[in-house]
Amino acid sequence: MSNPKLGNLACGVCGADMALNPFHACPSQEKIVLDVAFEDHGSIWLARPYTPAADDWIAEHIPGDAQFFGGALVIEPRYVPDIVQGMQGDGLTVVGP
Repeated sequence: MSNPKLGNLACGVCGADMALNPFHACPSQEKIVLDVAFEDHGSIWLARPYTPAADDWIAEHIPGDAQFFGGALVIEPRYVPDIVQGMQGDGLTVVGP
């Protein structure tokens, strides 16, 4: 079952549900890697890093006193667009917002 917070994210090659497996390798053997998944929980968002590059980006760009929940960065909704833009600008693959 797909994660409803991530929406419908399908592999562009074979159509597999990327929300179930962010490290999906489709039949063509092309590996697609999702770096960060954003989840909307109303009054907060979570940014769940899946790769070391995502962990490094968070360590370099997010203040040290940030809150984490289950390994995910907790974000106020007003900051999500800027964080997503920064991550994408630095080459990370992001899904969710």
